[in-house]
Amino acid sequence: GSVAVDVALVRNFNPAPAVSGSTPPTLRDLAILAVDAGGGTGKLVITDITRRGHPASARPSVGATASSFVLALPAAPTALAHLSPDVSDPYVYVAAGAAGVSVVRLVDAPGAAPAAQLVRTVGLPAGRTASDVVLAGDVLYVGTQDGTVEAMSISDPERPITVGSATIGHPVNDLAASGFVLYVATARGVAALSLDDPDHPAPAGGGALGFVAAPALGLAVSAGHVYVASGAGGVMDVDMRTPAAPVVAGNLAAQLAPGQPINAADVVVSKLPGQTWLLVLDASGDLWGLKLDNRTSIRERCFPDPRAAGCLLDMDFLDPTIMQRDPSFDPVTGTFDAGDPSSATFFHQIKTILGTGKRLARP
Repeated sequence: GSVAVDVALVRNFNPAPAVSGSTPPTLRDLAILAVDAGGGTGKLVITDITRRGHPASARPSVGATASSFVLALPAAPTALAHLSPDVSDPYVYVAAGAAGVSVVRLVDAPGAAPAAQLVRTVGLPAGRTASDVVLAGDVLYVGTQDGTVEAMSISDPERPITVGSATIGHPVNDLAASGFVLYVATARGVAALSLDDPDHPAPAGGGALGFVAAPALGLAVSAGHVYVASGAGGVMDVDMRTPAAPVVAGNLAAQLAPGQPINAADVVVSKLPGQTWLLVLDASGDLWGLKLDNRTSIRERCFPDPRAAGCLLDMDFLDPTIMQRDPSFDPVTGTFDAGDPSSATFFHQIKTILGTGKRLARP
């Protein structure tokens, strides 16, 4: 009867060094699941997913203590925040509803006792209910069901302190920070807050708070564009390179699901060498993918004649990882390899285990 509501990743987790000497890194990848266990109770499930892609690796049971650790939370969680999948930071922040924000410290990979500890839970001003959390530097931004965004200083990572607040006017579904802008998803649409003063988010441009592309269940930001999961409305592409003057660039549903209905619950942007993918979670549990940029790089356009205007001679051309060209691009024919798995421009991965879809881990 438990429901997973959010997921975060930590790659190559390193425990804090012991006082008496150095502690070797575990070099294990962790998936951290926020679970609503029912009856107002919540749990954090920390699972070792290091061998998740190995063809001979069996999927372990969630009850296997060598691969998973379960930590009780003071209330049912709604969202998680961790600094970055590629940063072995020991702190995870949990939006714990009316209880506020819980601070969890990762101690070790599963198999150790304990693998994580609940440090404390901090209430929000006026008893507000936390619905989402996102980290940006030394500030934790907390969206609430009461229609506000609370800014909490985590200069002491174990003691979040509220330092500022912004009124949104609608319950917050999702938050994303990019540069000095905080994007807020609500049922009304997406709004942008300036973080010129990180402790005191304010409407971008100094004017009134504006909304665009309603409704917004989840969002992702890349190169100044905000991609909005709008449920049955599809996926909106909003150009917010000027946050105070957003422009709706279009609906990507027809490209993601040609001739098929899509019910977008969440979105993320995943970058590969030479490729940028928009991944969309359907409320049914299916996954959609759309390659956002099929343009060739300057070196691809210049091959095989590096003497052309604006071209560069690069001896690393043949290494796509170094020079960031799309590995599926054939510089001889000037086309994308039809047989290369990365050459597809979109895909639809049908669910095999999930019954529904809610959130995607941020890559």
